[in-house]
Amino acid sequence: MEKFIDLHTHSIASDGTMTPSEVVAEAKRVGLCAIALTDHDTTAGLSEAKRAGLKCGIEVIGGIEINADYDGEMHILGLFIDEKNADLSAVIDEMKSFRAVRNETMIHSLYKMGFPITNEEVCALKKGGNLFNIGRIHMARLLVEKGLFKNVQEVFRDYLGTGCPAYYAKQRFSPKDCISFIHKAGGLAFLAHPILIVPEEDKLRALLISLKNVGLDGVECVYSSHPPAYQNLCETICHELSLLESGGSDFHADNKPHIKMGRVFNDTPIPYKILQNIKDFHDNLL
Repeated sequence: MEKFIDLHTHSIASDGTMTPSEVVAEAKRVGLCAIALTDHDTTAGLSEAKRAGLKCGIEVIGGIEINADYDGEMHILGLFIDEKNADLSAVIDEMKSFRAVRNETMIHSLYKMGFPITNEEVCALKKGGNLFNIGRIHMARLLVEKGLFKNVQEVFRDYLGTGCPAYYAKQRFSPKDCISFIHKAGGLAFLAHPILIVPEEDKLRALLISLKNVGLDGVECVYSSHPPAYQNLCETICHELSLLESGGSDFHADNKPHIKMGRVFNDTPIPYKILQNIKDFHDNLL
């Protein structure tokens, strides 16, 4: 019987709406045998997810998704990381402190623009929410709940998207540094959702060559918005450059309700052989 996986999921530790245990339970419900929890800039949910995985028979891979400094959005996924690694923990603490300043700044900007929201109201939208772990999605949801906007997409378009009036830039490290953080924690580094960065073939190849030169291990070839032609392109370039291939949905539960765990373009499942190839490579490094 073929087994299926999802190597890109999020919990309330970042911008998902399920607890880490609930993410694992959802994996069990939809028939997966393994997932990676890859919350943004944090490993806070990994211990809980791994405990839940042991209880219900789901293999949980320690992961993280780090924002990289690039012209546009670039995210680097770390898989098989040690969440207790001191170097990575120090970087996460730095990002956590910056996030609190960023969140407070954006909420205050919205308030000054005439939108009556407070830090406390935004934090209340998330279980265990505080300025260190909320994000723009929670600000947008509050504005929608107050009837000030029709939907969160409208908020991001007009106020909270990159370059908009209430936007405050994230803390970002160079791609080389992001990859180094992941390697120091014993993990492998993958470029997440490349179609959101470079949809063109020539630019994608050039980008992957440059990232491999600073240590990139692989690419998220199988992804929710990757049509077959783009997936095939990613796989071809990975083969040419001897890069690993990964696959994940980018599951966020209610914050991205159109994305189903374990399913990518055209409702296609993600085969376990992708994870097995990564595991084989990682094991040979140990």
